[in-house]
Amino acid sequence: MIVFYYRNLSSLSLMNVPESISSLVSLTSLCLSANGLKSLPESISQLSLHVLLLDNNLFHEIPVSIRSMKSLKHLDLSKNKLGDCDAVSLHLDSLELLDLSGNTKMTRVCSDIFYLPRIKQIDLHSCA
Repeated sequence: MIVFYYRNLSSLSLMNVPESISSLVSLTSLCLSANGLKSLPESISQLSLHVLLLDNNLFHEIPVSIRSMKSLKHLDLSKNKLGDCDAVSLHLDSLELLDLSGNTKMTRVCSDIFYLPRIKQIDLHSCA
């Protein structure tokens, strides 16, 4: 059996992530940067990811499937199509770094992000 802790699936022109991603139970870091992703499967929430890189995709909102990932420490959603997310509820109790930079349609963020218990850095540069 092959065990993966890190998978780099960046720049593969992916349009979706298969539900079977949840079978990679030992995965702690996942890079899906620079694809054509607009959504993620619900099954991704079953992973105990520490790092999730989703930059340079086509997300219009923070995916529901990752809003309650308890082990996530680093989330990169920079350079997507995110709009205002002031009504989004986040329960990312371990999150330390959140990158939302380069989302030029975003003028407001959810106040929840400023009250995450372990947050150390929030990058909002180049947002509208």
